[in-house]
Amino acid sequence: MNIVFLISLLSISDTCLQHFYSANHSTCIGKVYKTDNYLANGDVTNANYENILLSPLDQHEMNTKRMNEILINFDNTTMSSLDISDALSIANQCPLEGGKAVYTARAFYNSIQVTNLIYFDNCDLYTRNAGSLISTEDENFNLFVYPNPATNKTTLTFNSIDANDSYFSVSSIDGKILLKQLLQLGTTIHELDCSSIANGIYLVNLYVSGTLRANEKLIINK
Repeated sequence: MNIVFLISLLSISDTCLQHFYSANHSTCIGKVYKTDNYLANGDVTNANYENILLSPLDQHEMNTKRMNEILINFDNTTMSSLDISDALSIANQCPLEGGKAVYTARAFYNSIQVTNLIYFDNCDLYTRNAGSLISTEDENFNLFVYPNPATNKTTLTFNSIDANDSYFSVSSIDGKILLKQLLQLGTTIHELDCSSIANGIYLVNLYVSGTLRANEKLIINK
């Protein structure tokens, strides 16, 4: 009787684990796991398929997806100068903000460039917005710019906009505003057209109800 009971418990446990496994395989975490496995086994085709389906929700996942793209391009011998630039950009991030892809980027960049760069995290010098140049009072408001450095386009992701009179601006380091666009209520992502902006270092500033809530450094390198 006890043996039958134990077997029934094991069966329930196996079923629960299978449901958990199946459910998580369709999530972002599951796709990252499968992509990593495919890359480790040299299956670039399936790795690329899973990576395309990945919908990043934060900086960790955005970095992971981009590094997977770079590794896939490297395996397919289609890697571009932008891939190298993006790898270096991720490598220079604080790992607490950028996730484990930061370490992957560092190892990858040093390997392909045959160099031995030493990276300094300096995470304690940053606000929660990695690379932020201005401290904000609201540390729960996040702004991410990716890719960065950018060429003609980049994407801004941030907390849901919950008030009117919300917008972002792009300004030069001397304070000149080059671009300003309103944001609609509920917006969490915005594609920024950088094609008219010259190479250089800029600030992306995000305002909610007319108050600066977050900012991020943007590098344009065409």
